Amino acid sequence: MGNRIHPQFYVNIADTIAQKRELLSWHQSQRDWLRAHHGVDQYLNQMTGWAARFGAECGLEFAEGFRQHLGHGYPHEPVWQQALHKFIKTSPTKSKVGKCASIVDCLQPYYFHIHLVGSEGSLLDNKIYSAKLAGLNKAKWSTLETGLIDSGDVADHPYQPQFQAFVDAVNNNRKMPLTDFDTAFESHRVVFAADMSAAEGRTVKMSELKF
Repeated sequence: MGNRIHPQFYVNIADTIAQKRELLSWHQSQRDWLRAHHGVDQYLNQMTGWAARFGAECGLEFAEGFRQHLGHGYPHEPVWQQALHKFIKTSPTKSKVGKCASIVDCLQPYYFHIHLVGSEGSLLDNKIYSAKLAGLNKAKWSTLETGLIDSGDVADHPYQPQFQAFVDAVNNNRKMPLTDFDTAFESHRVVFAADMSAAEGRTVKMSELKF
């Protein structure tokens, strides 16, 4: 309670902010209640300030911020986002939303849950939904031909060889294969080029990056 809730997407209301102020001003009972219980009488300016703050987060003059509720029984498909896609914008700096949960007392078969959500599509375990990818049924989830992790046994995980390679590199004062700074730096250059390509809709050459 009291924590800031960050929107997953924003709706541009710059063209209707004046109408929103006017309609809100007609809510006389709300104004009377706020004045009597909280001593607040600037709710119109407060609403406009909130809209301006949300707008600043996504590069608009005024916006409203929203999150899709994904609880049990609620649709996971971005139906509303698709219907309002012409008015929706995500923040260039806050469009990535993550959630991590942990429980130490649970009796059930092993289940490794994956759920990534976005305004243009979502990924749920081995299922995908996309508004942009051609060939997918826009009315239901599509299944990815991939195996799901069904065991918590880590005996087959490559942790020991990785740790041993790190220790050997330190002891012999040499670079660890494929994990040195130069390789990591080049990997980030590729990621930046991919982001630029997606944003500008064109092929980006690595030589264009000045770092």
